[in-house]
Order: sequence, then C-alpha cells, then structure tokens
Amino acid sequence: MNIPDNILSELKLIARTQPLITLLNYYRGVPVSYGASLRRFDLNTATFDVHKYQAVCLALDKQTQLRSKVLALAVQATVADIDVGGGLTRLTDFRPIAYTPERRLPVRPDPNQPVEVELVAQNWTVHGRLEDISLARLGVYLPASEIYFEPEIVFQENLRLQLRLRVPGVEQSLDLAGTIASGAAQDNDYTLDIRLPTDVEEHKLIQDYILRRQAAAAQELQAAYERMTQMPTGQNTSAVS
Repeated sequence: MNIPDNILSELKLIARTQPLITLLNYYRGVPVSYGASLRRFDLNTATFDVHKYQAVCLALDKQTQLRSKVLALAVQATVADIDVGGGLTRLTDFRPIAYTPERRLPVRPDPNQPVEVELVAQNWTVHGRLEDISLARLGVYLPASEIYFEPEIVFQENLRLQLRLRVPGVEQSLDLAGTIASGAAQDNDYTLDIRLPTDVEEHKLIQDYILRRQAAAAQELQAAYERMTQMPTGQNTSAVS
C-alpha cells in the first residue's frame, strides 16, 4: 500500500521544516513519546531515527502513532522493520486517525494490575476500574452490575463526588475530589469522564502516582533494550537498510 498523497505531502513538509516528529506508543499504560528524525522516503515507507525506548515499543507493538502540529490528524503507521540497537525503523501503511491534542498524555493502568476506583456521591457508592488519568481528568469504567439504580443518576453533569483509588502495591489509597464531565453507555457497561480540581495538594498526589508509573516503565524499557541488543542479530529485530 502506498502512502496516501496527503500524508506523504505533510511528512515531506515536516522533513523540510522540522527536525523531529513525535512518535507515540504505550508501555504498560505509560505513554512513550519521543521525537524521531525523518531520514528518507521510499515508495511506500519512511525511515526514522528513534529513541531507544521508542525502538523497544516499536519492536513489541509493531505499530505507532505520528503526531505533529503540521499534520492535520494523527497518523497511525505499521512497523515494516526495526533495528533496536541501531535506533532505526521503517514505517509503512500510513493512515490518518482522529485525536485531540493534550499537553500531557494520560497514563493508563497496567492491564495486569487494574486500579480499583470507589466513587462516592451524596446517596450512592459505586466501584469501577481506572481507565486513564492525567492531572486534569480521569476516566472510569463501571460494570453494569455496579449500577443498581438509574444510570442517569451517575451521569449527572457537574455532579461533585469523592474518589478513592486503590493502587496495587501501594498501601495508602489515593483520595481525590472530582466533578463528572460526561458519561456514556458502552454495551451494557458505562464509562465516566471526571474532571479533577486544580488543587495543588491533589495534583501532587496524582503527579506522584504518574511519576512512579513512569519510573517503573523506564526501568523495564531499559532492561528490555539491553536484552534485545544483546541477542544475535535477526532473532528479535529486523535490519533496516
């Protein structure tokens, strides 16, 4: 498949005017997003110099997102080849995807270690699962079994509530205040989008949680990078010419 003409033109514009384009992957729910240098184009691929942690994610995920102010939309791409040790990748199958730019990408909990969320309002308490969290907002998944009353009660816009996050491996729960921004049905279950206040103390609690997740992910990515680059050539990466 050739790169669509509009995406190809925008990538070439980036190559002329900007030294880097941002790639985005997630590792255990933590965004891994570094600048990548666009080296060259072929018929249906583009070659990039990438950060070592991005290279590990590309080898694991076999895909990535490209983001830039020059691009009208984010671009999803498939990894054609990846040389983790050399920090080179060839991407192909470029296709536009919609996205909303954010200053800080949200952290998503590790699927193997779900974070339980308790939501308490004036006259009800429900339990769900954290979907993502940033300093400004968090997303919560609520199973249908938790909604034993009319769902509209939970979906009241601007409803204030208290939240308690129970993080695996952390003895002290994370207690926050929030306001419901929106709710939506998802098959027979529900999701809530909750705005968080700008309170300095609560921001510190969230930031501490995010920093712990990022530090743990960085350690694992470094270990994975060392394993991948110590293996014989061709066992787990493809050479990029």
